[in-house]
Amino acid sequence: MKKNIKTNSIKKLFTTLVLFQCIPTTSFAHSGNTDSSGCHNDYINGGYHCHNGGGSSGSSFNFDFDSIYDINIGYQHHISDTSLIPYIGFSVGIPHYDSSTKTGTDYGLRFEEGLYLGYNTASESYRIGYKKIHISFNNEYIGLGFKLPLTNDVIDQSALYFSGSYLVK
Repeated sequence: MKKNIKTNSIKKLFTTLVLFQCIPTTSFAHSGNTDSSGCHNDYINGGYHCHNGGGSSGSSFNFDFDSIYDINIGYQHHISDTSLIPYIGFSVGIPHYDSSTKTGTDYGLRFEEGLYLGYNTASESYRIGYKKIHISFNNEYIGLGFKLPLTNDVIDQSALYFSGSYLVK
């Protein structure tokens, strides 16, 4: 009976995560009091600076996002009598082309031996990992990350997981 309750809870969580990914999300930008070139006065730090590569005059500082990240929570399920452990999760991160936070999906396939391959739609990056550590990359960034089980210490079993990656140019 106890195992049945745990299995049902995990199935409900997995179904909720999958359904959550089907909900469209929208982000709204605001002007931030910028002029037509995307620039504005910085009254706190002084000077005049631009966003999104706009022109500037006087003292300037162009903020360039040179790193991206993703944070994920999900579920991995060990398929009986195989070495396959597919996983899927909810992700929050910053993609390479924008500074705003994006939600997405973290999914991939882990093998019982410890190797795993995946893709993250929030940071738009691929990952290749072994055990708890992975390398993440896309066409502009490369970085490191981790993937840890939350419900038990065995990484090659069915479990909730938490993972994240940090990538730089």
